[in-house]
Amino acid sequence: MSTRCPMMLRLRAQAEFFLPIYDSTSGFNHHGPSVPLPSFTILKACAEAGCELCTIFCASAKPVFGSQELWLYEGVRLRRALLDPHQSVQLFIGMDDFSRTFFYRIPKPWRQLPRATLDRRNEELDLMRLWLERCRAGHKECQASIQSTVFPTRLLDTQPFKDSDDVRLLDVRKEGLASCGLEWVALSHCWGLPSQGPTTTMTTNLAQRRLRIPFPNLSRTFQDAVKITRELNYRYLWIDSLCIIQDDHDDWAREAGIMGGVYNGSVCTLCALSSENSTQGCRINGMGTSTHENMPRYADFDIGDTRIRFFEREPTYWHQECGDDPYKFEGFKRHARNPLNTRAWTLQERELSCRKILFSQNLLLWECRTMKGSSELPWHQRMFDTDERPHPVLLNADETVVGDGSTSMRDRWYSLVEDYSSRFLTKETDKLIAIAGLRNAIKTGLSGFREEDYVAGMFSQHMPGCLLWQSWPYGTHSNNEQAASMLNAFQPRRPMVYRAPSWSWASIDGEVSHQSQRLSQPASSAVGPLVSDWSLSKTGPGGTHRATLNLRGRPVPARFQYRRASLLSRTVDRHVPGSWEEDTRLLLSEDGKTVGAFFPDIITEVQLLDRVICLAIQSEQFGSVLGEPNDLHKDDSHEEEDFSSRSLAMGLALVKNEDSDKNTFRRVGLIRWVKPDIFFGVEEQVVVVL
Repeated sequence: MSTRCPMMLRLRAQAEFFLPIYDSTSGFNHHGPSVPLPSFTILKACAEAGCELCTIFCASAKPVFGSQELWLYEGVRLRRALLDPHQSVQLFIGMDDFSRTFFYRIPKPWRQLPRATLDRRNEELDLMRLWLERCRAGHKECQASIQSTVFPTRLLDTQPFKDSDDVRLLDVRKEGLASCGLEWVALSHCWGLPSQGPTTTMTTNLAQRRLRIPFPNLSRTFQDAVKITRELNYRYLWIDSLCIIQDDHDDWAREAGIMGGVYNGSVCTLCALSSENSTQGCRINGMGTSTHENMPRYADFDIGDTRIRFFEREPTYWHQECGDDPYKFEGFKRHARNPLNTRAWTLQERELSCRKILFSQNLLLWECRTMKGSSELPWHQRMFDTDERPHPVLLNADETVVGDGSTSMRDRWYSLVEDYSSRFLTKETDKLIAIAGLRNAIKTGLSGFREEDYVAGMFSQHMPGCLLWQSWPYGTHSNNEQAASMLNAFQPRRPMVYRAPSWSWASIDGEVSHQSQRLSQPASSAVGPLVSDWSLSKTGPGGTHRATLNLRGRPVPARFQYRRASLLSRTVDRHVPGSWEEDTRLLLSEDGKTVGAFFPDIITEVQLLDRVICLAIQSEQFGSVLGEPNDLHKDDSHEEEDFSSRSLAMGLALVKNEDSDKNTFRRVGLIRWVKPDIFFGVEEQVVVVL
């Protein structure tokens, strides 16, 4: 940048322009102070001469109005942007703006990094080291979140030989490492197809692995992880495929049980976010299909006592780059670029790790309990502007939405289940195993938790609302424009081998939602159950797989009818072929009147049926995230009555269980917005659901 850059000279003369006091302006025409500048033509000439600051400001300029003389001779003014003055500025001619440039003040601790230029970003290794250093030294919440006292059974020693990059597998206890402040880094990665699978430890090569693993024999992702561990000045690395004996059932079961503690206790977890398999690497420093050339360029400048990072165009949202869906209600392309987010096992790896370094296609990302950052904005998380998170339904008068109470813990579990159910497992029998670490984390926040309180992915403390989950056919809840995957070929289905009772979300393979338990506004009162009593009876091995649900309520038979029209016209903007709105069925009374809506769990299970047993579980509440369809009860004489004064119910759709001699039922779907009069006069009884 030229030392005589007219823009820089003016900015330094009015350094107060970037003070935080102007981050929030008021009044339609109030932009805070302004900085007078030469004409746009002069700024453009300065940029063409190599000035980085003028290059950045001219990059977003769109001078599409006024005469040529105006651009040649009229001076421009720099002002804070009206909509987001805390992070962007605009160039004006008169009252017309023609550019938008993003800026961020660099906190003092981050000024120890070399200043970035348009052609030189901060080194990723420097960023990783600084993230770890600052988190370990100053983040009390992060330190408190590491509660695991579990030590890995085995670790990779990444520096066993002075003259070689080779590594070896060691036994933590035999080596006496568990009592000497052992620290390790963990890796989260996609295994990929068998032909592209990672290096593994088997009973046949365990002895050799303990002696030496030649570095070239490691897959590319593992090589990257070993290098990064060394560069971060740590020695030990945990990788599942190498540290667990893959063909030893007992070893695998034992290690899978402590896996959550291994990730929670690690110094940090390296997440190969964009790699489909172990051959593609962690994508550090732009390896693989990184598209740095498409990312916004930035440069750092000292203005007064402040160092500011200016971007040529808007920097990347953290959640967009990571592939997250912050509240599970946005339509991001979650699975398109980041395969790690599609795998079920990796959810607990990320959620339970206190610190994560994520390698996306374009950026290096940081996530801990205290903050998030990226290689563009290491000290600052850039979030999507979004509506407030929906409010959980209150199940009793003692609950509150303040703090981390029972309501927050319940909604947290629901969110985890929703994310988890949208991911894929190679072995369907791992469904409950791969979420066990998250279950253990949740149970610590439940008052008086007992082991028998958790059955098949459900906590008894969340009853009966937890029964009201809903199945989503693929491509309807997530963004329907996301890239297709060969793993997405199936709609919701039952596993090949029995895995969980029909009333549990774990009984199906497919995405589920707990939106029936969320409101678009705070609850005015608690929602009591419509079943008078319930109990669980565990009947399977260890009491975890097979269980009977006993509900005391009023079961009522009802017919259902397929209606192709868009039933959810109030909440779905457009018709999506094959979407769940097509699979909505109307519940009808015996006289043919509409009494509610029926959402099947598995479409093929009800294709040959025309009747279900309706069991009301909970009242509908005003302000549900998914509102009652406008035309559902159009024949109701109380059509104009305020919804909050109506009494509708939600519950389970059941069918008789033909595989049992006893009078038992199984769940086949969810019912919503059901008129209560169909239950009038029906005698209460115990309904047994398998």
